[in-house]
Amino acid sequence: MRDQQQATPAAVAGPAQALDMLTAALRYLSSVDAASLPTATQADVLKALEQAESRQTVARSRMLTAFSAQRGHEDDGLGSPRMWLTFHTRTTRHAATGSMGWMRRLAAHPAIEAALAAGRLSTSWARQFCDWTGRLPADHRDDADRILCRAAADGADLRGIADLAQQMYERTCTADEDEDDGFRDRWFRLGVTFRGAGRAEGDLSPGCAAALGAVLDALGKRAGPEDMRTVAQRHHDALEDAWRWL
Repeated sequence: MRDQQQATPAAVAGPAQALDMLTAALRYLSSVDAASLPTATQADVLKALEQAESRQTVARSRMLTAFSAQRGHEDDGLGSPRMWLTFHTRTTRHAATGSMGWMRRLAAHPAIEAALAAGRLSTSWARQFCDWTGRLPADHRDDADRILCRAAADGADLRGIADLAQQMYERTCTADEDEDDGFRDRWFRLGVTFRGAGRAEGDLSPGCAAALGAVLDALGKRAGPEDMRTVAQRHHDALEDAWRWL
């Protein structure tokens, strides 16, 4: 795909005009008859929208950083930027927390922020890169981010980049950090949603991940040819069944 044309700063009079242009572009793309477009055009749009999401993540994070530093939430009588996002942008608390997380994440990973702003990295890959290099000592982190971003720009796939990140981890971490094996970074959160349903998320230590994987493998098998559950559904049911053995 050809490189996306970017308007120079002089071509945009200010934030209001930029937002008008953004709204007009998204309104057009969300209402166009996608099925009538050639597949090559569909592919171009999909790639460009992925780049737009990367740039949006940077724009939102930079704006939120300035808004937080100037304590703009207090002008509306709210106690935190996250509360302001929840109330004024009508997002869930989970989504607002995610936005705050990106703000802090990109502040700690400027090379990844630059790759996102240039549209060279997807948000999902950027999040994975931050997780990998976040385990490294602080004085190695920026160089590691640049190496991973360069590998992505050169066409490496995620599996290959994961191997590269693991090599950097093994070369730079001290024996104490190796013994910790990511344990200090562990976390798990279970949120209760509508009618008691739950949403789980977290970063598990290798031992915990292996234990959970063993449970899912043992209890998540198909019950027979009549078992039409998806893999994800079987894993859910395996997790529920596991507690009955406690």
